[in-house]
Amino acid sequence: MDNILQLLKKIQEDLNETKESVRNSEINLLNKINETFDHVQSKLQSLEDTVSSQEQRLDLLEKRVRERNIVIFGVQEKERNYDELNKIILDLFNDVMKISCTDLDIQSLRRIGKKSEKIRPVIVTFSTLKRKIEILRNKKSLETQNCYIKEDFPPNILAKRRELQNKAKEEREKGKKVFIKYDKLIIIPPKEATNRANKRNHSGSPPEKYTRHGIYNKESTQIQKKNTLTSYWNNKHGQTSTRKEKFSTADSATASCSGTNK
Repeated sequence: MDNILQLLKKIQEDLNETKESVRNSEINLLNKINETFDHVQSKLQSLEDTVSSQEQRLDLLEKRVRERNIVIFGVQEKERNYDELNKIILDLFNDVMKISCTDLDIQSLRRIGKKSEKIRPVIVTFSTLKRKIEILRNKKSLETQNCYIKEDFPPNILAKRRELQNKAKEEREKGKKVFIKYDKLIIIPPKEATNRANKRNHSGSPPEKYTRHGIYNKESTQIQKKNTLTSYWNNKHGQTSTRKEKFSTADSATASCSGTNK
C-alpha cells in the first residue's frame, strides 16, 4: 500500500513538473511572438511613414507641375494639328480676352481625353505663373463665347473639392461668406460689431449726426453748428469788447493824470 502511495505521489510530481515546463514553454513562446509582433509592427509603421512622406512629396511635385496650368472648356475642335490649336488659343486670349499673348507665353497645350462627340477640354501650360494669374482674373470675358476656364487640379484634389462644395453650400445658406482654396474650405468671420456701451464718451466729443437707428439728428447738427460758428464769433466779439474796455480804461487813466499835472 505504501508503495502504491509513493508511486502515485511520484506520478503527481512528474505531472506538476510537466505542467510547469509546458507553462514556461508557453510563456517563452508568447514572449517571442510578442517581440516578433512588436518588431513587425515597428517596421510596418516605418513603412507607413515612408509611404505617407512619399505621397506628400508626390502631391507637392504634382501641384508644382500643375500650378502654371489652366483648363479651357468649350473650345470647338476645328484644329487639325498642334499649330492650329495653338493659334485658336492665342486668338482667344488676344481677341476675346484682350490679353496680349505670344508663342513665348505658352509652354505647351493639348486636348484631354479620347476624341468623341463631346468637345474635349484644352489644358494650357504657361511659361510663367504671372501670365496664368492674369488669364484667370479675366476669365469672365469668355462667357460670351460659351467657354469657361478652370484651374488644373490633381484627381484627389478635385474629389475633395466636390465634397467641400456641399459644405460650402450649407454655410452660405446660413449667411456665411465662404470660398474654397485648393483643398480647404475658408470661412470668412463676420466683422465684429462695435460695442459702444464699453466705450467711454469724452466730454469734448462732437454729437452724432445720426442716431442709433439711422435717423438724421437735426438738433445735434444745429448744436454742432452753434458750437462752431456762433461760438467763434461770440468769442471774437468778446475779445474785441474786452480790448476796447482795456483801451478806454487806459485813456481815462491818462486823462486824469494830465489833469492833475496841470
